[in-house]
Amino acid sequence: MNYRFSRLELALGKKAVDVLKSSHVTVVGIGGVGGIAAETLVRSALGHIHLIDTDSYQQTDINRQLFALESTIGQTKVTAARQRLLDIHPNLDIAVDHAFFHTDTAEKLLNPAPDFVIDAIDAVLPKIELLCYCVNHAIPVISVMGAAVRSDYRNILVSDISKTKVCPLARVIRRRLVRRGIRKGIMCIYSAEPGPPSVPSDQNLDDNIRTGHTRGRIRPILGSYGPMISIFGILAADFVIRSLIRQFEEV
Repeated sequence: MNYRFSRLELALGKKAVDVLKSSHVTVVGIGGVGGIAAETLVRSALGHIHLIDTDSYQQTDINRQLFALESTIGQTKVTAARQRLLDIHPNLDIAVDHAFFHTDTAEKLLNPAPDFVIDAIDAVLPKIELLCYCVNHAIPVISVMGAAVRSDYRNILVSDISKTKVCPLARVIRRRLVRRGIRKGIMCIYSAEPGPPSVPSDQNLDDNIRTGHTRGRIRPILGSYGPMISIFGILAADFVIRSLIRQFEEV
């Protein structure tokens, strides 16, 4: 008998676990939030996962990114993630793409369509392109907003993008989505904690910004508190798990 998910089955029931085993989730952005979300899904019996990221691990990632270890510094994030996730769940069906998500790669990276997408991208234009692609192709998505320079978990909220407040990144995303004809219908996780802006300004977000990557401009380095990052990732995974089970029950 395989006891790997026996405790999960006791908690959620066999039917729910069977749904998760047959489900396919794509996580775009395997940093702090995306890494935690991906591992939580795999430890929750998810059968099929697709990881997309263009970065490699640096020593500065260790304070908040699950797959960032002394032994993985210099590795691509998707390579390190794949190794660890298969060590957790050897029968996992896992696909990885060391790629930059944007208009020129969207069709390739999200075809065939997954059952759910977690948007953990931290650059604005790729984030907008991912959300628009999901809406236009009817792919369920949960989008994670700014967790940097936030430290009070009591201010974390889950709501439709149209109802977000305080979070500077959410404000910019809202405005950009409205320009594309999308006013609501995208669920997101964000912090309403007052504090310094987690993004400099709308003007500074016109280009893709990826630390250590040739595409886009370099942006200011922001502080990050590990527990907050982890909570954002766990909430994203929990939202997906509950949504997948609920969709099955409604069929």
